[in-house]
Parts: sequence; structure tokens; C-alpha cells
Amino acid sequence: MDMPRRFEIEPPRRVLVVGNHGSGRRELAALVSQKFALPLVDPPAESAKSAPDRRAEVTALVAAGDWVIEGFDFDALEPAMQRADWFVWLDPPVSGCIARVVRKSLRLRAPGKKPCRAGSGSLWARIARVLRYPAESLPKIIGAVERERRNRTIHILRSKSDVRVFIANLPRISGLEGDFGNGDKPVA
Repeated sequence: MDMPRRFEIEPPRRVLVVGNHGSGRRELAALVSQKFALPLVDPPAESAKSAPDRRAEVTALVAAGDWVIEGFDFDALEPAMQRADWFVWLDPPVSGCIARVVRKSLRLRAPGKKPCRAGSGSLWARIARVLRYPAESLPKIIGAVERERRNRTIHILRSKSDVRVFIANLPRISGLEGDFGNGDKPVA
């Protein structure tokens, strides 16, 4: 696989972030959304609709305007891939994803914490999805990367240090101070 292109001069207008459960997709998508002042679009929940209905909804969500969208259901997100300026693939080890899912589950049970998004299921169901991801989604993502590597900027982040470097090297946007607009340091 060729190395992905480095950051472009122009800021992205449409960003797709994909990865396994527990890979940090949501946090990275929110950061990119904030950094570039792009709306963060929520994809349809896996349990709420059939696969063709989710794909149709994503097609409608990404048809116009600028956006950042994240998810793990690559079948539904492929219309976003076709329009994305940047494709960010979080690909940490499965063991790290499981650890993060367990930690997040334990934190969310504490009083005052928000529950996971709809359809997330029990801890065991989330762990099972993490374990199924390499067989179900990875081949589709690798195929998309191979097809699209010359058509858009692709970032493949396989470790916390990759994420830190990605965040630290996001292009500066006029009107924002510091790396994150408020002087905060990157956190992965």
C-alpha cells in the first residue's frame, strides 16, 4: 500500500473518520469538526434501520454542504467516502479497542455520566463487535483505501502516537489561535 499523501494546503470541507469500536473515532471527529468549524454529522444507528436504509440516509446527509462524519459501518458510510476530502482511518490494535470499550463502559456507569449512543448494547455486545470488526469491516476499508488513494487525502492512524502527530500537524486555520484555537495541547 502506498503511503498516504501528507496534509494538503487547503483545509478539508468533508471528512470521514472510520475505525473499530473503542478506536477514538468520535473524539477525533469532534476535534476535527471544531478545528475546521465543520458540522459534526451523526450517522444513523446500526440497530435503528436496515443497511440499505442507513446507506440512503448517509447519502442524503452528505449530499450537500460541509461535514465531518464518523462511524464503523463502512457499508453505510461508503457514500461519504465518495465525497470526502479527507479519509481518516483509525486502525489501532483490537486489544487496545477492547480495553477502551471496557474503560468507557465502567466510566459511563458512574453517576452523572451520559450513556453510550443508542444501539450500543451491553458491554459483551460491544466487545463482540470489536472482535468482529477485523473480519467484517477491514477488508472493505482496505479496498476503499486502495481504490481511493489517488483521489483524496487518506490518513491511516495505527497508534496513539500517530493520532498525536496527526493532531499536532493539522493545518492552522486563519482566525484560530494556537494549535486548537484555545491553546490546548493535543490529547490522544
